[in-house]
Amino acid sequence: MGLMLSQPALKEYFEGREYLFQLLRLAALLHDIGHYPFSHLGENIWTTATEGGIDRYFNEAAEETLFDVAASVSRPGPDAATSHETLTASLVRDGEVQAVVDEYLGPVDSGDGPEAASVVVSRIIDGSYPDLICRDLLSGDLDCDRLDYLIRDSGSAALTYGQVDVPYLIENLLVAEHPTFQQKMLCINKRHGKQAVEHYLIGRYYHYAQFVTHKTIVSAELLLAAGMLELIRLERLPSIEEIKETLGTERFLEFTEPSVWSALYEARRSCASDELVEIVERLMRRDFLKVAWDSTELERCGSPNFLDSLQEVGSKKALAARADVDPSLFCFKKEVLSLVGRAPATESDGGDDSPDPWRKSVKLADPERKIPELLASQDGLIHELSLREWVTRRVFVREEPRAEKDQRTIVEALRTELADRELSFEPEPEA
Repeated sequence: MGLMLSQPALKEYFEGREYLFQLLRLAALLHDIGHYPFSHLGENIWTTATEGGIDRYFNEAAEETLFDVAASVSRPGPDAATSHETLTASLVRDGEVQAVVDEYLGPVDSGDGPEAASVVVSRIIDGSYPDLICRDLLSGDLDCDRLDYLIRDSGSAALTYGQVDVPYLIENLLVAEHPTFQQKMLCINKRHGKQAVEHYLIGRYYHYAQFVTHKTIVSAELLLAAGMLELIRLERLPSIEEIKETLGTERFLEFTEPSVWSALYEARRSCASDELVEIVERLMRRDFLKVAWDSTELERCGSPNFLDSLQEVGSKKALAARADVDPSLFCFKKEVLSLVGRAPATESDGGDDSPDPWRKSVKLADPERKIPELLASQDGLIHELSLREWVTRRVFVREEPRAEKDQRTIVEALRTELADRELSFEPEPEA
C-alpha cells in the first residue's frame, strides 16, 4: 500500500488529504484480522453452519450427509454477518485496536464531517467509504492484497506461477475519471502497463487452476470442513454468536488453527462421533478422499454440464442405485471462480447503470486523455478470459482407508456409470 501511495498520480490525487495515507496503510495492515482459522475455508464453514447447514445432515429426515454439506460450503458476501470483513470492521471500531488508532490519530475529516480515525479505517475495509480510489487500493482486481499474496503464495508453494512485475505495475498506476459515472478510478497506464497487467491476470488464472483448486488441496479442505462442521454441531467449536461476543478479548486470540486441531484430536480420542474419528484419522494419515471424476474447465459463464444434476439429492441417489454403491460414500463438489472481472455488455456504458462492475475490474487509461476503459473490453486473451469462469467439478469417494488402487471398487463403479452418463449428455447449444 505504501508503494502504491508513493506514485505521483496518487500523491496528486490525495493532495490536501495526506492524512488518508496513514489510514490506508492501517486498513491494509488490519484488513484481515477478522479472519477465521483456516482463512476463507473457516469463513465458509461458519457461514454454512449459521445458515442451517448442520440441520441439513443431522435430523431424522436428512437426505444429505455431513460430506455433502461440507462439499457445498461457499464464501459469504462481504456484508454478511459471518464475513471476515464484518468481524474485521468490528475489531477495528471497538476494543484495543480502536483505542490505539484513535489515541494516536484522533478525529479526521471523512467528507461528511469529523469521524474517529478507527471508523474511517473500518469503512475503508468494509467498502462503505465513499472514495472509490480508497476502495480500489484495498479491494479490487488490482489491489495491494492481491499484488502481495499472488507472489507470496507462489513462493511459499514453490510454484513458478505468479512471478509478475509488481514494481512496474505500481509504477504505471493512474487516476482517471469515468465520463458517465463522474467518479475517479484507479487505472493502469495503457501505453506502458497493459501487457504487465495482462501477465499478472494470466498468472492469477494459473494460480487458481494449478494451486488453489488442485484436487489434493480440495480433498483435504473437504475433510477439514466436514470435521469442523461436526465440531460446531457438538459445541466443541464456538457458534458465530459466541465468536462475536469474544471479539477484542483474549479469548478471541485463542481462536486459532491450533485450537481447531486440538479440538479435532480430542474429539477423536473421546470418540465424539464416528464421522469425526474417520475424518481425523484420514487427516493424520494423509488418506484423503479419492476422486472418481475430475472435470476442470475454463468455460463460458453458466455452461451446463452433466455432473451439475448431482447437486440434487434425488439425482445423486439415482446414480448410486445404478452404480450399486452406498450414496453416503460419495459427494459432489463444484467450485466456480471468476478470473478477471467481466467484459461489459456494450462498449459505451459497461452494460450497467452503476460503477460497480467497473470498480472491481482492471481499468486502463491513456495518460493524456485519462478516460477509463475496462481491460476486459479490449480485444485479446483477457477479453476471452472475462467471458469465462474456472469451474471444477469433482466426485469424491470415501473408499476404505489405505485402499490400494486395485481395491477402489466404489471409485471404479462410479467412474464407469459417470462415463456412460457423459456419453448420453446433450448440452444446450450456446446462445
